[in-house]
Amino acid sequence: MPYDYERPYIAESDMPRFAAKDRKVAAQYGGIVRATELTNVEYRTRFFRMAQANNMKGPPDGGKIYPGYLVVRHLGTVGQYETWMPDDVFEELYVPEAQKVLRREHTSRGPMPLRAGQTPEADLSIPLPHNADKTMTYDEIAKLAEELSYRDKFRLAQLLIQLGRKEEEEQYPEARKAATPSGDDLTEYVYERLVKMRPSKKGALLNTIGAMFQFQGGISDSDKDRIVEKLQKLGHISIDQNDRVTFASNGAKV
Repeated sequence: MPYDYERPYIAESDMPRFAAKDRKVAAQYGGIVRATELTNVEYRTRFFRMAQANNMKGPPDGGKIYPGYLVVRHLGTVGQYETWMPDDVFEELYVPEAQKVLRREHTSRGPMPLRAGQTPEADLSIPLPHNADKTMTYDEIAKLAEELSYRDKFRLAQLLIQLGRKEEEEQYPEARKAATPSGDDLTEYVYERLVKMRPSKKGALLNTIGAMFQFQGGISDSDKDRIVEKLQKLGHISIDQNDRVTFASNGAKV
């Protein structure tokens, strides 16, 4: 099938609707988004034509092609914008809206009636775990995890880390708060990680900082800007008029 060169320019109204899985994500970006599969390169193509009209975030840095999603957040508000997300990150945060509704109905009303000839396992909106009549042990879950693809193993690992940290915050809020760097420690915490990845554009730099805090409730745009400003004042980085980022060598000033 020939490639559709109009694919990057899909209209918002033609994109499927997705629902946020997590309440924090829903509160920060809106409970419903529109999204469609686009590679990072296709998103960049769209950005060059539609950036201003659609209030698009800058495309990710790098020359390789990665699968992902064009995502429209804050639907119907003055703050509506478009961004790009890697496929594994998006699928961790969102599910098709219809699937979310079905699961909510299943939870509140009990199992939904099956269609003729349909088994419960075939209804993807009502996933039934093995040994559903009892609590699964660690060994049972680990055995099932071995059957996942490598990509799903990574997604499961990310989910478990997120759930573990969330539970830790709820059980030990003071300890978690104390373990989170702040002030000068926060700046050094960010810089140590940026040096390893070395994003070459300001947009990629801000996205990288945001990713560092995705499992800690996120970080505001103003806080990201303050960190970048402080890194510049300390001489750790410089940003030119074309938004190119230069890192200091061996900790020296730029």
